[in-house]
Amino acid sequence: MLCEVCGKNPAAFHVITVVNGEKVEQHLCEECAKQKGGMAFMFHPHLSVAGMLSGLFTPAEGQVEPGTMERCPGCGKTYHDFVKAGRLGCGVCYTQFEKEIEPVMRKIAANPEHVGKVPKRRSGSLLTWREIEGLRRGLDEAVRTENYEEAARLRDQIRELEKRHQESR
Repeated sequence: MLCEVCGKNPAAFHVITVVNGEKVEQHLCEECAKQKGGMAFMFHPHLSVAGMLSGLFTPAEGQVEPGTMERCPGCGKTYHDFVKAGRLGCGVCYTQFEKEIEPVMRKIAANPEHVGKVPKRRSGSLLTWREIEGLRRGLDEAVRTENYEEAARLRDQIRELEKRHQESR
């Protein structure tokens, strides 16, 4: 796709502007995007998303950085390596450094658990499965707190959803 302003160079930026509820999309090359202005931050040579995120994970003044000596059993990286790079080394890091990163993840996203998008053709069964998983967590909590009436209600609800799910297949 070519730049919509100069019509010569390949478009490198997809700019969406919303004014009074109307969305305007533009496809610009790097040169036209620079000339347009207001996007100077995009061209900073040392700017990276990882760098922006790493700033969120630095401890407040007077606090000791947590988990600096612990190493991830999956990749061997430390929490300090994560803060410096702005990204985790592997999937195991999420579990290893969970208590350190969870407060920051709550600031970034309302729900720290990634749920992703659901394809329309699978939405029914996947949503049912997610509901069952949530009920199972509630059931575990009810049993842990010895709330057996609630546990029985949740158990019956899970069985009903599983039965409907099997019948719909």
